[in-house]
Amino acid sequence: MYKSFEKIVLCFFVAIASVLFMSGIANAGSSVSTLSLTSSIVPQTNSAVSSSGTSVTINSDQLGSATDNAIVFDISATSASGHTVRGANVSTTAPKASSAAEITVTSVAQNVVKTFSIPVDQVAVGAANTVFTVTLEAFGSPDGDPLTTCSQANTLNISFPSNYECQITTLTVTVTPLTSAGADTGAIVNNFMRRRSGGILANEPDLHKQLDDENGGEINSVTYALSETSGGFNGSFNAQTNRKLASQFGHGYKADAGAEPSGFSNFWISGALSRTKQNGQSQDFGIVHLGAGYKINSDLLIGGIFQIDRASEDDTSVGASVSGTGWMIGPYLVARLQDNVLFDGRIAYGQSSNKVSPTGAYTDNFDTTRALVKARITGEYYHDDVKISPLLSFIYLTEKQKAYVDSLSATIPEQTVNLGQISFGSDVSKTFVLDNGMVMTPNAGIKGVWNFKDTGFLNAVTGSASTLNNAEISARLDFGVDIKNDNGMNFDIGGFFDGIGSSNYEAYGGSAKLTVNF
Repeated sequence: MYKSFEKIVLCFFVAIASVLFMSGIANAGSSVSTLSLTSSIVPQTNSAVSSSGTSVTINSDQLGSATDNAIVFDISATSASGHTVRGANVSTTAPKASSAAEITVTSVAQNVVKTFSIPVDQVAVGAANTVFTVTLEAFGSPDGDPLTTCSQANTLNISFPSNYECQITTLTVTVTPLTSAGADTGAIVNNFMRRRSGGILANEPDLHKQLDDENGGEINSVTYALSETSGGFNGSFNAQTNRKLASQFGHGYKADAGAEPSGFSNFWISGALSRTKQNGQSQDFGIVHLGAGYKINSDLLIGGIFQIDRASEDDTSVGASVSGTGWMIGPYLVARLQDNVLFDGRIAYGQSSNKVSPTGAYTDNFDTTRALVKARITGEYYHDDVKISPLLSFIYLTEKQKAYVDSLSATIPEQTVNLGQISFGSDVSKTFVLDNGMVMTPNAGIKGVWNFKDTGFLNAVTGSASTLNNAEISARLDFGVDIKNDNGMNFDIGGFFDGIGSSNYEAYGGSAKLTVNF
């Protein structure tokens, strides 16, 4: 019996020693203080984000302008002295977030401070509330005791409480859909197309001068112009070359040896660049025309024009941006109706490809088709040494936007923007020859414009007609002086006042133009 008791006591001490030994191996840091891990993940404050506890709400109407294209969360994890934060892993179920579905922020330190962001285009994805989660897993252990996963921390915490810990914080994020307080996509597209149409019509090439024999037929010239207005600036250039051809146009035979060629080939390029700002909208617009014509005789010229234009604009009232590139191609004609009356006209057809971001939260593509018709009559009459140049012009541009489905799964219906104008007026000029041989020509003119067809601008929020639409009839006054020297150089400086008769549009400015003939 004594030996049995001795064996029991011996086994008891061996068991205690084994437990102490295994405890020392498994947890060399078990004698340190409690881990006391604290962690948090909170969204950074801006006008689009509000939070309460673990609930976060994102207002889609405020996205883009308020968030710089991302929702940012602040992450922090802290442990007590003698312990280490081993990892802070963030994951999200945000739509389209496959590339950022799990971001691991690992650090071996007592304090961890990081940020985690979700791109805005992963957030606003539906016409109803979108709900997803953002989860932070933070875990730590005693110093010198490596730990690589949260599951390890949970397992060891069972045997060694307070020394190993894993904390999981989950935020529920609710994204509200865009509402009427945000932006009307159709109205934003309409306004872009209408403003671009105005830019196209305002920069129509001056075709009737191609039939002008004032310079003896063969012309090589370059013109530069710059104008500054109350709402922006406009720069333009024009270059052309006329050359006689060695064969007849429109006939099936070559000219006889020594015969005078029947006409001139005409190759030209013109372009313009402008920037305008008005009522919270700004637009950059550029256009280039490439043309080639043939002068059949002194009374008739025919040719073709290819044009390309680029426009981009921002609307700060709703945080929208739109841009697009378009083209048109078609024939033109210049004819002399009488000795002092010229007619020019053209037709063109084309398309455009565009991008729109109604609030800055997402971007969609849309396409358009377009057509243009133009006819103009100009004249030159003299009363003594005063030249009177009357003008009557018709131009009509129509552009149809094709329907599409946007990133919010909403259908943006097709729409057509029309702009038709009839212009009428006259310029008056008088030429003076100076003693040094230079020629100076003061000039002034007034032109009326009737918008007989105008889709107009829309309110970018409500989609209703804008109160900023121009009057149907307005007038423009131009004045200036042209100076020409005997070296083939022209310098023209002038000013203008536009919007006469319109209660909500007014523009004024000055311009300078230089033409060099070679």
